[in-house]
Amino acid sequence: MGLTAEEYLSALQALLPPGAAWTREPDAELSKLLQAWADEFARLDARAKALLDEADPSSAVELLPDWETICSLDGTGTEADRQAALGGHLNATGGVSGPYFTGLAEDLGVSISITRYKPFKTGWNTVGEALTNGDWIYTWRVIGPVATSAEIKAALETLFEAEKPAHTIVIFDWSS
Repeated sequence: MGLTAEEYLSALQALLPPGAAWTREPDAELSKLLQAWADEFARLDARAKALLDEADPSSAVELLPDWETICSLDGTGTEADRQAALGGHLNATGGVSGPYFTGLAEDLGVSISITRYKPFKTGWNTVGEALTNGDWIYTWRVIGPVATSAEIKAALETLFEAEKPAHTIVIFDWSS
Protein backbone atom coordinates (compact mmCIF):
# COMPACT_ATOMS: atom_id res chain seq x y z
CA MET A 1 0.00 0.00 0.00
CA GLY A 2 1.21 3.49 -0.82
CA LEU A 3 1.70 6.43 1.46
CA THR A 4 -1.23 8.58 2.58
CA ALA A 5 -1.44 12.35 2.05
CA GLU A 6 -0.59 12.91 5.73
CA GLU A 7 2.51 10.74 5.42
CA TYR A 8 3.60 12.63 2.32
CA LEU A 9 2.99 15.96 4.08
CA SER A 10 5.10 14.83 7.03
CA ALA A 11 7.88 13.71 4.68
CA LEU A 12 7.79 17.01 2.74
CA GLN A 13 7.91 19.03 5.94
CA ALA A 14 10.86 16.95 7.14
CA LEU A 15 12.74 18.00 4.00
CA LEU A 16 12.37 21.71 4.82
CA PRO A 17 15.42 23.45 6.25
CA PRO A 18 15.26 24.56 9.88
CA GLY A 19 14.27 28.12 10.70
CA ALA A 20 11.39 30.44 11.35
CA ALA A 21 10.85 31.12 7.63
CA TRP A 22 10.00 27.46 7.04
CA THR A 23 7.06 27.10 9.38
CA ARG A 24 5.23 23.85 9.81
CA GLU A 25 2.03 25.37 11.21
CA PRO A 26 -1.08 23.79 9.60
CA ASP A 27 -2.63 27.17 8.63
CA ALA A 28 0.55 28.58 7.09
CA GLU A 29 0.64 29.18 3.33
CA LEU A 30 3.69 26.93 3.01
CA SER A 31 1.85 24.08 4.77
CA LYS A 32 -1.15 24.53 2.44
CA LEU A 33 1.17 24.35 -0.58
CA LEU A 34 2.87 21.24 0.79
CA GLN A 35 -0.56 19.73 1.55
CA ALA A 36 -1.60 20.21 -2.09
CA TRP A 37 1.56 18.44 -3.23
CA ALA A 38 1.04 15.69 -0.66
CA ASP A 39 -2.54 15.14 -1.86
CA GLU A 40 -1.34 14.81 -5.45
CA PHE A 41 1.51 12.46 -4.51
CA ALA A 42 -0.95 10.27 -2.59
CA ARG A 43 -3.34 10.27 -5.57
CA LEU A 44 -0.52 9.28 -7.93
CA ASP A 45 0.60 6.59 -5.50
CA ALA A 46 -2.92 5.12 -5.45
CA ARG A 47 -3.14 5.21 -9.26
CA ALA A 48 0.25 3.47 -9.55
CA LYS A 49 -1.02 0.71 -7.24
CA ALA A 50 -4.20 0.45 -9.32
CA LEU A 51 -2.09 0.12 -12.46
CA LEU A 52 -0.18 -2.77 -10.90
CA ASP A 53 -3.52 -4.43 -10.12
CA GLU A 54 -4.57 -3.91 -13.75
CA ALA A 55 -1.41 -5.67 -14.93
CA ASP A 56 -2.97 -8.92 -13.69
CA PRO A 57 -5.77 -9.79 -16.13
CA SER A 58 -7.66 -11.76 -13.48
CA SER A 59 -8.15 -8.55 -11.48
CA ALA A 60 -8.24 -6.03 -14.35
CA VAL A 61 -11.26 -3.77 -14.54
CA GLU A 62 -10.20 -0.58 -16.30
CA LEU A 63 -7.87 -2.35 -18.73
CA LEU A 64 -10.12 -5.38 -19.28
CA PRO A 65 -11.20 -4.22 -22.78
CA ASP A 66 -7.54 -3.68 -23.71
CA TRP A 67 -6.59 -7.15 -22.48
CA GLU A 68 -9.48 -8.63 -24.48
CA THR A 69 -8.38 -6.79 -27.62
CA ILE A 70 -4.83 -8.09 -27.24
CA CYS A 71 -6.11 -11.66 -26.81
CA SER A 72 -8.76 -11.39 -29.55
CA LEU A 73 -11.61 -12.08 -27.14
CA ASP A 74 -15.10 -10.71 -27.78
CA GLY A 75 -15.70 -9.15 -24.35
CA THR A 76 -19.18 -10.51 -23.73
CA GLY A 77 -20.57 -11.68 -20.42
CA THR A 78 -20.20 -10.44 -16.89
CA GLU A 79 -17.00 -8.89 -15.65
CA ALA A 80 -16.12 -12.06 -13.72
CA ASP A 81 -16.80 -14.22 -16.80
CA ARG A 82 -14.66 -11.95 -18.95
CA GLN A 83 -11.80 -12.07 -16.41
CA ALA A 84 -12.06 -15.86 -16.22
CA ALA A 85 -12.04 -16.18 -20.02
CA LEU A 86 -9.03 -13.91 -20.22
CA GLY A 87 -7.19 -15.87 -17.54
CA GLY A 88 -7.99 -19.13 -19.29
CA HIS A 89 -6.77 -17.76 -22.60
CA LEU A 90 -3.51 -16.44 -21.19
CA ASN A 91 -2.81 -19.52 -19.08
CA ALA A 92 -3.63 -22.01 -21.82
CA THR A 93 -0.62 -24.11 -22.69
CA GLY A 94 -1.66 -24.32 -26.32
CA GLY A 95 -0.74 -27.05 -28.66
CA VAL A 96 -0.59 -28.19 -32.22
CA SER A 97 -2.07 -31.62 -31.67
CA GLY A 98 -5.50 -32.88 -32.58
CA PRO A 99 -6.42 -33.64 -28.95
CA TYR A 100 -5.73 -30.04 -27.98
CA PHE A 101 -8.18 -28.74 -30.58
CA THR A 102 -10.81 -31.38 -29.86
CA GLY A 103 -10.51 -30.35 -26.20
CA LEU A 104 -11.14 -26.71 -27.16
CA ALA A 105 -14.27 -27.82 -29.01
CA GLU A 106 -15.41 -29.94 -26.06
CA ASP A 107 -15.09 -26.86 -23.84
CA LEU A 108 -17.73 -25.29 -26.09
CA GLY A 109 -19.87 -28.44 -25.97
CA VAL A 110 -19.12 -29.70 -29.49
CA SER A 111 -17.75 -33.11 -30.39
CA ILE A 112 -15.49 -32.90 -33.45
CA SER A 113 -13.00 -35.02 -35.32
CA ILE A 114 -9.93 -33.79 -37.15
CA THR A 115 -8.51 -35.08 -40.42
CA ARG A 116 -4.93 -34.23 -41.28
CA TYR A 117 -3.84 -34.36 -44.88
CA LYS A 118 -0.45 -35.64 -45.84
CA PRO A 119 1.39 -35.85 -49.13
CA PHE A 120 1.59 -39.06 -51.10
CA LYS A 121 5.02 -40.65 -50.62
CA THR A 122 6.26 -43.56 -52.65
CA GLY A 123 7.12 -46.42 -50.36
CA TRP A 124 4.83 -45.17 -47.61
CA ASN A 125 1.52 -44.95 -49.45
CA THR A 126 -0.15 -47.43 -51.76
CA VAL A 127 -1.74 -47.17 -55.17
CA GLY A 128 -5.22 -45.72 -54.97
CA GLU A 129 -4.56 -43.36 -52.06
CA ALA A 130 -5.17 -39.66 -52.58
CA LEU A 131 -2.36 -37.58 -53.99
CA THR A 132 -2.39 -34.54 -51.70
CA ASN A 133 0.68 -32.51 -52.42
CA GLY A 134 1.62 -28.85 -52.15
CA ASP A 135 -0.12 -26.86 -49.43
CA TRP A 136 -2.22 -29.86 -48.42
CA ILE A 137 0.52 -30.99 -46.06
CA TYR A 138 -0.33 -27.90 -43.99
CA THR A 139 -4.11 -28.39 -44.19
CA TRP A 140 -6.42 -30.06 -41.72
CA ARG A 141 -10.18 -30.46 -41.62
CA VAL A 142 -12.48 -30.09 -38.63
CA ILE A 143 -15.58 -32.25 -38.94
CA GLY A 144 -18.45 -31.26 -36.67
CA PRO A 145 -22.15 -32.00 -36.24
CA VAL A 146 -24.56 -30.22 -38.59
CA ALA A 147 -26.86 -29.42 -35.63
CA THR A 148 -24.31 -27.07 -34.07
CA SER A 149 -25.72 -23.56 -33.63
CA ALA A 150 -24.42 -20.73 -35.79
CA GLU A 151 -23.06 -18.92 -32.73
CA ILE A 152 -21.06 -21.94 -31.56
CA LYS A 153 -19.80 -22.57 -35.10
CA ALA A 154 -18.63 -18.95 -35.40
CA ALA A 155 -17.01 -19.04 -31.95
CA LEU A 156 -15.24 -22.32 -32.69
CA GLU A 157 -14.02 -21.17 -36.09
CA THR A 158 -12.73 -17.89 -34.64
CA LEU A 159 -11.02 -19.72 -31.79
CA PHE A 160 -9.37 -22.27 -34.09
CA GLU A 161 -8.18 -19.57 -36.50
CA ALA A 162 -6.60 -17.72 -33.57
CA GLU A 163 -5.04 -20.81 -31.98
CA LYS A 164 -3.88 -22.82 -35.00
CA PRO A 165 -0.25 -22.73 -36.11
CA ALA A 166 0.20 -19.77 -38.44
CA HIS A 167 1.45 -21.81 -41.38
CA THR A 168 -1.55 -24.15 -41.44
CA ILE A 169 -4.91 -24.01 -43.19
CA VAL A 170 -8.03 -25.24 -41.43
CA ILE A 171 -11.20 -26.29 -43.27
CA PHE A 172 -14.48 -26.56 -41.38
CA ASP A 173 -17.00 -29.24 -42.36
CA TRP A 174 -20.29 -29.06 -40.47
CA SER A 175 -21.96 -31.92 -42.34
CA SER A 176 -21.64 -34.86 -39.98
